[in-house]
Amino acid sequence: MSTRAKKELGQHFLADENILGVIGRLAELEDDDVVLEVGPGLGVLTRYLAVRVAHVHAVELDRSLEPTLREVLAGRENVALHFGDALAFDLGSLVPAPAKLVANLPYNVATPLVAESLDRLPAVRVWCVMVQREVADRFFAEPETKAY
Repeated sequence: MSTRAKKELGQHFLADENILGVIGRLAELEDDDVVLEVGPGLGVLTRYLAVRVAHVHAVELDRSLEPTLREVLAGRENVALHFGDALAFDLGSLVPAPAKLVANLPYNVATPLVAESLDRLPAVRVWCVMVQREVADRFFAEPETKAY
């Protein structure tokens, strides 16, 4: 695929499909799950989720990825594509309501999305997100340390 990640959007596309099994185990995916994915990118994780859960809400900011996503997800009736900024999107209005957030989060949105989803998505009980190392370090940093 010739689509390139846009640095200004913090994009990094999931390329290693071997990681999908790890994500699936960590997210404890079940066939009746409703999952929210933010930043589906090229749809690699979305496709994986769609064959394992009841419903996937995929929220993508980059409209230029719409043709690729629609092609990759064609025939997947259990996937709802939503286009817009996940931080501005009314995630609480998604029906059915997601109980899990499973995503390879773009760098620019990772910290605020995880923090805000704690309040905005009361039905979510599992967060399984891949983030860049710097973001993960910040999540677990002690106050008054360099990473904090």
